[in-house]
Order: sequence, then C-alpha cells, then structure tokens
Amino acid sequence: MENTIDAEKVLRWYSGKARANMIEALSLVNASCVQNFWVPKASRRVAAMLSKATVAINMGRKWGSTLEKLGGYDIPNGKRGWDVMFLLRYGSFRAFIDWDAIKSLTTDVDMLAVIDRAHEFYDDLQPLRQICKELDAKRPLPVVTYLEVSPTVTRLLEGLGLSVNIKTLRMCPSKVVWVKHVSAKTVDGEFLEVPVQVLDPPPGTVFGRSRYAAGTEHNDQCEACGHAIKNPWNWVPLLIDDAKGTPHFLWVGSDCGKNLFGVIIRGTYEISEGTP
Repeated sequence: MENTIDAEKVLRWYSGKARANMIEALSLVNASCVQNFWVPKASRRVAAMLSKATVAINMGRKWGSTLEKLGGYDIPNGKRGWDVMFLLRYGSFRAFIDWDAIKSLTTDVDMLAVIDRAHEFYDDLQPLRQICKELDAKRPLPVVTYLEVSPTVTRLLEGLGLSVNIKTLRMCPSKVVWVKHVSAKTVDGEFLEVPVQVLDPPPGTVFGRSRYAAGTEHNDQCEACGHAIKNPWNWVPLLIDDAKGTPHFLWVGSDCGKNLFGVIIRGTYEISEGTP
C-alpha cells in the first residue's frame, strides 16, 4: 500500500525524545506499508506515539482551560472547545470536528489562532492516522505452530465424553475470503477489504459434544476446560477424530490451545460470523 505521509508535517509536532521516537515510528509505518500489514509490535508503538505530540500537548496545557469554556454540554460533540482541548492534550482525533462552529464561539484573536493551529495539527496527522487504520484492518493471517500435546489431554477428552485419537488433532480447515470492513475506510471513503477466515470442516463433522459447548447464561466457554471466554478473538478451532474416523469439532481458548493441545496461534484469527 502507498505511504502518503508527509513526515516533516508530522515531525514538527514533536520535540526532543518524542521526535526521535516518532522518527522510529514512521520507519515502522513505512516498513508496514511495503508489506501491506503491520510489522511485529509496530501497531502499538505507533499508536503510543500518536498521543505524545509534545508541541500540541504544550498548547493544550496552556490553552486547555480556556478552550473548555467554549460551548457547554448542550452543544454536540465536535462543535465545542472541549474537543479541541482533548485533541491537543491527548491526541484524541474525533471522526468529525466542525472547526468553523468552534471558531464562532469566540472573538478572541489569540483563541482563534489557537483553534487554527489545532486544525493544522489535525490535518498534518490525519494521513498517518488513516494509514494506521488501514493497516489495522489488514493484519496478516495468523501463523499456526504445533507443539507436543500435553499428556493430560487424553484423560481430559475422555472426561468430556470423547473417545478420540489424539494423533489426529489439527486445526479445522478454513478458507480465506475478502470482505468489506464496515469500520475501516480509505481516504476516498471506500470500505477496505480485509481477509477473514471461513471455517470449512469436512463432511460429517460432529459439533457440540463437549459438556461446555452450550456455554453459560453469561459467557461462552472453552470446550476443553470450561473457563469463560469473553474475548471474541480468543478462540482456536480444532478437529480431532474418534475411533471410527469421525471428526469432532472443539472451540477452545487460546491458553488451552497452547498449554494442553500444543497449538500456538500468532496473530489475530478472525473468523466470520455464521461459522460453527
């Protein structure tokens, strides 16, 4: 993907150590654009630096209390001075800021200059934020590693009522489809297409045999150990065959996937709705 960031416009909002760190962050963004998804650990590093624009922060500290007085809570978000203060102090970019509406709330020349300067900050960093958003939506497909299975797994599965051949343990087959991401758009307003896994279990696969398959009133449960799964990304879809060769499907948490079944997933395993 194309890197459209003007580095000098971004860096003018940083000073000292924060500037040096942002130079490093921009190099990570560039490397990520080359391969079309984030390089390892880059997304968190870059996101952290977006909130450390020292020049803007100092402006927010100096003018923040005055900006907050421009408009009350009866004025919609994006149209009052509080939004400008929050932008400068914390690098919090709302989807929409009505700069003209905010400027109409004051006639003070100094305040108008501060609002214009904040607008420049917003515009200078917006291309960087857009590219970060696109890279977030285009995270790489996960890498699966198989390790040695824990010796307790056979007993555990028997306790779930499953008499299976542990040597047949494997990830459920899947295919990759590209779908439009409703929360990520390009600068032209088009929805980004992102890769999503669609599970493709073999014919005759048996589902829901674990006593934890139904979950509880409040949470889904790992089908191996029963602990609550509250994170929608914290799933490992496994297949294992019984003595007759019939595959059984198990949704397990990532901790059990690693510690019990020896399956490590690096990266986000995004699975489309409607899969088993």
